[in-house]
Amino acid sequence: MPIHRVTCSECGLSATHIQSGDRGVTSFLEFSAGARCSLGGDALARGVSPIAAVAQCPKLKDAIAQALKDFADSQVAQRS
Repeated sequence: MPIHRVTCSECGLSATHIQSGDRGVTSFLEFSAGARCSLGGDALARGVSPIAAVAQCPKLKDAIAQALKDFADSQVAQRS
């Protein structure tokens, strides 16, 4: 089960992504999400938790996708 530490290229929010088969979970601090990410800040301004908004951040999703690709590429290279 690969565990990846990723960082949003826009705000620098750090998150941990754990992948198991075709399912994954991403974890980050709610306080950091509200303080660093504009999506999280907007959610806080509306009086709601920033977690759902930040989980949809395209830059964070890109970082996760890149980490998964890099991991898959490293697995292929090890088999060669």
